[in-house]
Amino acid sequence: MVMKKTAIQIRSFSEWTMAFRRLDREKLRDMEGYGPFMELSFDSQAFRAQPDFGFRMLLQFKDKMR
Repeated sequence: MVMKKTAIQIRSFSEWTMAFRRLDREKLRDMEGYGPFMELSFDSQAFRAQPDFGFRMLLQFKDKMR
């Protein structure tokens, strides 16, 4: 799913890399940086209702990683 498509001058997350790991809820809640957004529904209707939600979520993640 494409959340937002626009031309950019500079990458907002140039230093960011991504990985995926399956965790159960108990392990997830014990991880540093855990936030309740992990329990939200990420369906297409939710993103259509708030098109900038995903981008704002990524910005918060970036700010907390500094």
